[in-house]
This record gives sequence, structure tokens and C-alpha cells, in this order.
Amino acid sequence: MEQTNAWNAHDIEGFMQPYWHSDSLRFMGKSGVTLGWKATLDRYKKNYHANQMGRLNFNELFYNEISSDAAWMDGKWTLYRTEDTLSGRFCLLWKKINNQWQIVADHSS
Repeated sequence: MEQTNAWNAHDIEGFMQPYWHSDSLRFMGKSGVTLGWKATLDRYKKNYHANQMGRLNFNELFYNEISSDAAWMDGKWTLYRTEDTLSGRFCLLWKKINNQWQIVADHSS
């Protein structure tokens, strides 16, 4: 919910807070793999200017705890913008790092 609220407030940095702040973060999308938190943040900023961010919604969420410090989540994302509506699927690998759940890998298409 916090990620959705941050995106809908045009706050990309806030949206990126749950992601692992590491050069080892993996983001996989239709244009390939982006490595690192900063590179992923820069990718979002390049592709989504404030006036193009629209309203984001997640649904069809599935969560599976793999172990006490790892979990899998997948679902559907929809981005409602003035000129169009985009949608796709995502899967996230979460790990508990320093007692905090963080996204260490994201595959969104």
C-alpha cells in the first residue's frame, strides 16, 4: 500500500524504499536487466516523469513465504494515465535483511 501511495503522489524515491539499497538489486523488465538500487531509481525517473506517472493499482496478489527470511510475491499491476492504460504482471523476491523485508529481485512485464 505504501508503494502505491508513493507512486500516486509522484514520489519515485518513496516508491523505491522497499527495494534493497544495494548494487546487487536485480530489476528485470522488457528492456533487459538493471542492476542496483540507484540504476533502478534512475531507470524509473527516466521513464516516468511526474506528469506521466498516472495512478497505479496492484491486484491479484499472491504471497508465499519460502522461509523465515525469504518470500515470493506476484500479481498484476495497472497504470491508469490520461492518454492510456498500461498493465502487466510482476513477481518479487523479498528477503529479510537486517530485520527488514526488502525486495531483492523484481521481474515486471
